[in-house]
Amino acid sequence: MEEKELKDRWKEYVGELFADVREDLEDTFDECPDIMEDGIKATQSEMTKGKAIGEDGMTTEIFEALGDFGIKIMTEIANKVYGIGELTEQMSQLVFIALPKIHGTLECSKQNN
Repeated sequence: MEEKELKDRWKEYVGELFADVREDLEDTFDECPDIMEDGIKATQSEMTKGKAIGEDGMTTEIFEALGDFGIKIMTEIANKVYGIGELTEQMSQLVFIALPKIHGTLECSKQNN
């Protein structure tokens, strides 16, 4: 398979994999309760710690350090996005970046050296 054909096949495969085939959900937003702080706390506790810093410079540990203030702010943001019923263009983009694993490296910036 040529490189272009391979890329086209992957594009097709990923498109099928992430295709949204659900019924129209526009009317369901009014029926759902707000996201609760307990849900954000539970999600935070499940987040993996000790991972490399991403492009945004944020780590799980930074979010944890904000304590209840961070939980409150994240809950407000989540409810605003949920209440509007639309994701921003940036939030709806999927970006796959394959990084080779370099043993003992904890910062993304050192992965390319």
